[in-house]
This record gives sequence, structure tokens and C-alpha cells, in this order.
Amino acid sequence: MVPRKILNGVSVLSAFVIASALAVSPAEAIPIIKFDQGQSQTVQDGTLAWAGGDSPLIGADIGFSIVTGLGDLAGMGLACNPLISGFGNPCMLLDFTTGEFTGSSVSDLTWGSDPFMMQPVSFVVTLTDANALGGLIMPAGTELLTGTALLSASMTGNAINGFTASLIGIDVKDPVLLDFFFDAPIPTDFRYVNTTIVLDTTGVSVNLTDGFMLNGETQPIPVSDADINNTPIDLPEPGSALVLLLGLGSLAAYRRRRS
Repeated sequence: MVPRKILNGVSVLSAFVIASALAVSPAEAIPIIKFDQGQSQTVQDGTLAWAGGDSPLIGADIGFSIVTGLGDLAGMGLACNPLISGFGNPCMLLDFTTGEFTGSSVSDLTWGSDPFMMQPVSFVVTLTDANALGGLIMPAGTELLTGTALLSASMTGNAINGFTASLIGIDVKDPVLLDFFFDAPIPTDFRYVNTTIVLDTTGVSVNLTDGFMLNGETQPIPVSDADINNTPIDLPEPGSALVLLLGLGSLAAYRRRRS
């Protein structure tokens, strides 16, 4: 029979091991897939709209002209083909709708996802020109990124220093695009990292009743810059998973001995 003191020690050790495994924090995430406006992009279509009150934040036709991945820091990403998209024109457009407005502070406005799915919550980047990305066979209308969860959005700033929207959520990518950037195993689910949208603040004002106003009227505001930075969702490393299993196994063994 194992002495109770030893069993108690196993119990404490098990709890410590489990807590340690769960507390393992991943390394600081770096962008793995990035949708961006290339240096040659001179056209920025797209708007951000909010009608005030509980209404959602809506992004429409926000353009990107380049997508890069890990190992493409020297600019070896996929850029829009100017023969197809036109020089400086985007070939990828972002559209999204958040959940309802959830509150404000001195400098921040926030929108949340809708846990009851009473409102459409979406986030999608669509290729608008066939075969525009480096010759990849991807027809117009291909959804390069599809948001499976838009967890929150916030707006920070003022009309003088500028307004910046930040989005947090989870998405999946088109397999053809992922196959271009990754060797096996190819990740599927991604989370947004520093995904930001900047507004052109000329003539812009914001209030809780009327929302975004341009020259005194409630209407969508032009976007001046946008970036979507993604990293794969972290999975437990083999070592961390083993430690967690050992801890659970020790705790289960202790409970069996007590029964």
C-alpha cells in the first residue's frame, strides 16, 4: 500500500504539472499570412460604416493588392497582375459585418460578435480578377479568406489624429493559397493579429447617435489604409501535450487509489 503522504505528494505534483502545461504560453506570434496594400497600390476603394446606436460596424470593398507569407519578407508574395487588375488597383476585396455595438469609453468604440447568431457576422476577402495572383488558377469570386468567427472590433482615435479600427477573430484560407505558401502540414485555421483599418478623416465626425458622419451626414467613411495580419492558431506542442497527459494520468491513478 502506498503511504498517504506519497499519494498526497502525487496529487500536488499532478495539479502542478497540469497547471504548468495549461499555462504554457506560445511564442509571440508573427504574421504568417498578410493581406496588404502594396507600394504600387494607388487606388483604395472601400468604406467603413456605422449608423450609430446598436448597429454593427460594416466594412465594404476594402482593397488589397498583395498577399505575403512566412519566408516572403523580401517581397516574394503574390501581387495583383497589373495586366489584369490595372496598375495600382486591388484585386482582393474585404467585406465584413460585426455584431452589434457594445459600448464606448473616452477614446474607444467597440463591437462584439453575436453569440446567438441573431445578426449576420461575416469576414471575407474575395479575389475579384481571375488568375490575378501570380498566375495561380483561382477564378474571380474565389474567397481567399473566410471568417469563421469575428470576435470583436474596436475603433480608436479622433478626427485630428485619425481613426483606426482593429478586428479580432478566427478565419480559414483557400487551400490553393495555403499550398503556395506552406509545406505540409498545412495549417487551416488562423487568427487575426494586428488587423487594422485606417479611415480618411477629412470631414469626418463620430457620435453615438448618428455614428460615422461625413461632412455632417451619416454615411460610410472612405478607408485610407488596411492590413490583415494572420498567424495559425497555436496547437499544443508535443512536449506540452505529453506533460498534460502525464499530469492527468497521475491524478486519475490517485483518485482510483482513494476509491
